[in-house]
Amino acid sequence: MAKMKVNDFIRMLKKAYNSKTLYVMGGWGFPLNSDNKKRTFIQPYNCKPERKVKINAASSDTFAFDCCGLPRSILWGWNGNTKARNGGAEYCANGVPEYDAKQFMFEGCTEQSRDFSKIEPGEFLWLDGHCGVYLGDGLAIESTPKWKDGVQITA
Repeated sequence: MAKMKVNDFIRMLKKAYNSKTLYVMGGWGFPLNSDNKKRTFIQPYNCKPERKVKINAASSDTFAFDCCGLPRSILWGWNGNTKARNGGAEYCANGVPEYDAKQFMFEGCTEQSRDFSKIEPGEFLWLDGHCGVYLGDGLAIESTPKWKDGVQITA
């Protein structure tokens, strides 16, 4: 398995944050061009009328991410390339499997803890059904349909 330095991981997460993004269930960094928009509609959540409107209205330089698709896409090589089918990511690259949020935490992470007193930037954050990554200074990066409906930094 290839290893990524935590500073590079955080830098690429912030690149996603500074890009146009939309929360799309099953999204792992692909640009929302016409072909990729079609593939989003295999997910029932994305077929809700209000989600379909947002997905169809997104420009082709908007990247689709869900919560676990954000860190997974970075580990799979996402680089923000709007011309690449998956934004530069390759499915299951670098020995990183397709984990959901719970699998990421309990199969992909070691030394899980509920003690936040020593949390370090780059550590995975998880709650049932959702995940993010700790950036430091009390901030996390996550993709969620709440608030800004895409990749965002939250306290």
